[in-house]
Amino acid sequence: EDLQDELASAQAALSKANVALREALTEAEGVNQSSGGIFDDPTGNPEAVLSVLQNITKQLDKLQRRSEDFSRYQRLFGKTVYTYRALRETIKLRTQRYELWSSLRDLEAQSKEWMEAPEFRELDAEMIGIAITGFHRTASMLHRRLRSGATELLMERIEVWRQRLPALLALGNVSMKERHWVKIFSKDMLEEPYVPGVTRVQLSLLVELGVFEDRFRENILSISSAATGEAS
Repeated sequence: EDLQDELASAQAALSKANVALREALTEAEGVNQSSGGIFDDPTGNPEAVLSVLQNITKQLDKLQRRSEDFSRYQRLFGKTVYTYRALRETIKLRTQRYELWSSLRDLEAQSKEWMEAPEFRELDAEMIGIAITGFHRTASMLHRRLRSGATELLMERIEVWRQRLPALLALGNVSMKERHWVKIFSKDMLEEPYVPGVTRVQLSLLVELGVFEDRFRENILSISSAATGEAS
């Protein structure tokens, strides 16, 4: 009889824990959904949004551990194991949002690093291309799944770099010598002073001079192609 009483008590505690867990899950889902505005707002500060997401992550991690414990108790008592589908969906949404705002933060930091590098020709253009392709793959996936103002912003910022990429890769060609850069800065193209061995070329300067505009693309590709031919 004592054993039956203990089992009945344990099952009652299990039911009570189930109710408490369901309430906690509902609360977590509510926080995740009610905060949707800041997660979708393209004017948001990435660090601030990521901080909110980190707090939600702590809540969800705690709930996930509790749900796993509860599932073990359900199996122990021969009960139907609850699937916690809502929790899985909430964690999935949290993960996608974290990836979105991490990408916005990382792209901003990476862009600053590229633009402010003292000399563009010391950057690895191929690695920039790989990074941009990776950002674009992530942005496209997140935009399909979340479709918000924030994902549109990420897509727009990536697209700016993708438009620059053909000319950027051509200018980053390791076969490009000073004589080729003289042509880039000549009156037929940028019409800017250039002193071989002296002039420092920052990516921000090239953007400012409009080197990535469509009107210069063919000439840049042609000069870069000629440089490759001369080096072979």
